Amino acid sequence: MDVFKYTFFLWIIGCSLGLSLRAQTTAEQASQAYRGQDYKKSIELYEQLASQGLAQDKESAEIYYNLGNAYFRNNQTGKAILNYERALLLDPGDRDIRHNLRFARTRTEDRIIPAGSFFLSNWIAGIQNLFSSNTWAVIGIVCFLVFLVCLGAF
Repeated sequence: MDVFKYTFFLWIIGCSLGLSLRAQTTAEQASQAYRGQDYKKSIELYEQLASQGLAQDKESAEIYYNLGNAYFRNNQTGKAILNYERALLLDPGDRDIRHNLRFARTRTEDRIIPAGSFFLSNWIAGIQNLFSSNTWAVIGIVCFLVFLVCLGAF
């Protein structure tokens, strides 16, 4: 029975390594296509990586950022903005994503100027975007533990 467990364990590890290596080679191919200015192929490969990430619940801000760059170079500004915004949702602290999103928005033809919002909502959104959701979760847990220590000391 132990041999079966070890064999099954090794089989699972082998399968997962094969999937990650295939995703890595797809990312390398997409990057090479982008550097070679073959933006359509790069878009196809990055879209494939994004769909694989969605299927495995492993979305990547880097994939969406690169996909946005490929769409922008292919003169598809709307799709570029969409992917920059997706990347920004996953990594709100990344300055490159913010810069490219701002730049892509200046290239739109209709240039819709959003209505101003209340200053407190801007302030709260600024604080929320300082860290990713995972970082905020860690901060919340640490604050809760500090609260428990203070409560115990009281």
